[in-house]
Amino acid sequence: DEKIVLSSIKQQLKRHFNHKFSIETVESAEDALELIFELQEDNIEIPLLISDHIMPAMKGDELIIKCEKFIPNALKILLTGQVTPEAIGNIINHANLYRYISKPWNEKDFLLTIDEAIQKYYTEQRLKEQEEQFKSIINNINIGIFCIPLMGNGNYMQINPALIKLLGYTDKNARNNSLLQ
Repeated sequence: DEKIVLSSIKQQLKRHFNHKFSIETVESAEDALELIFELQEDNIEIPLLISDHIMPAMKGDELIIKCEKFIPNALKILLTGQVTPEAIGNIINHANLYRYISKPWNEKDFLLTIDEAIQKYYTEQRLKEQEEQFKSIINNINIGIFCIPLMGNGNYMQINPALIKLLGYTDKNARNNSLLQ
């Protein structure tokens, strides 16, 4: 967006988060993509992307969809005064738009939305880590375990390698017999 708007957003976020996060601003979609690649090269996590829609050379929906490929877990917010319903639909269908905020924005609502987005991002990251830890424990324990979903269609179950071995199957046989997801 315009430099004055970018500066205003950055100052609001810095005041609110008291420098707990690095807040980067760019003036074009190309610069945004370049920054994302640099941050990824440095293994810097990107929990949130906020984009305007009207930008030079590339619209916000195009940028957000491209970013979905590189930072799929990041939450995406479109903050703009000019957007078509088609662009919103495009982002929702192809990039999992988290929120649309229209300009001019209410600072309190804007900051609450950002807080909620960041909390959601880190909660989802913790849940993924816990799920991976759980899977690792289940797959490495020497006790046969199977899990049947309490909800859903119940057409599958998960069994760990120890139970596969106890039942006399190889992992390949178990998969062919639909015992594993």
